[in-house]
Amino acid sequence: MLLQKISLLYDKNFDLKQPKIVLKNNSELNLNTFHRLKVNQIEGFRAYRSKNIIKLPVLVSRKLAYFVGWVLGDGCLRTPIKRKRGGYYWSIEVTCQKKWTELLSQIIYELFNYQARIKIDKNKRDCWRVNIDSIIIFRFLNRIVGLNYGKKSGHLPWLNEFTSNKEIFANFLAGLMDSDGYKGKYFALIQQDKKFLEKIKLTAKNKLDIRFRGPYVNRKIQDKIVGWWLILNKKEEIQEFINKVPSKYTI
Repeated sequence: MLLQKISLLYDKNFDLKQPKIVLKNNSELNLNTFHRLKVNQIEGFRAYRSKNIIKLPVLVSRKLAYFVGWVLGDGCLRTPIKRKRGGYYWSIEVTCQKKWTELLSQIIYELFNYQARIKIDKNKRDCWRVNIDSIIIFRFLNRIVGLNYGKKSGHLPWLNEFTSNKEIFANFLAGLMDSDGYKGKYFALIQQDKKFLEKIKLTAKNKLDIRFRGPYVNRKIQDKIVGWWLILNKKEEIQEFINKVPSKYTI
């Protein structure tokens, strides 16, 4: 159960006070009482000085796996910025085309009871940003799920909870492909981290019998490799991928 690590929502290096557990009777308790409660007693979690009550997934679901795959592919947990009045700004940003904004906003609301902010990036063609400004969701994705924060270094975390189960991995892979993949005459998954792609290739073969080729060099800057990709280029392979790892764009 993901919420066994609930104490990690609090970080004494950053936080003035602990988040609160909000019960369905509207009373509030400290995080250290979580082990005494039943999940169905809990309405959500509220950060210090925040009015938002955030719900958190109890288990790794297909929906959560898809969302985590998307964030890992074309999203980021921004480095916290200190506020003048105390505390920090916490933000998760997902980049997508306009057609994905409604779906991603819906997934975020269903997972966390949170209404994301959507804004256009005027410097890029058909580029939109879906923002989550919640310390609770940030901590959940960072310290409980295992996503890194800050500028991507080219080394991605390997999330065992999202890759050990066939159905969960299929949705995790769908999120990666929908965010950071290419679908056309061939299908390709593009990343900076070669070792991560090697693990994806092996897991796709073992769990789904999907056989990517690669990783091959995708991009170089001044003779330095900065991108790799896995490829499917046969019609039967692409159709098998579509059958087993369908895109979530259904709205």
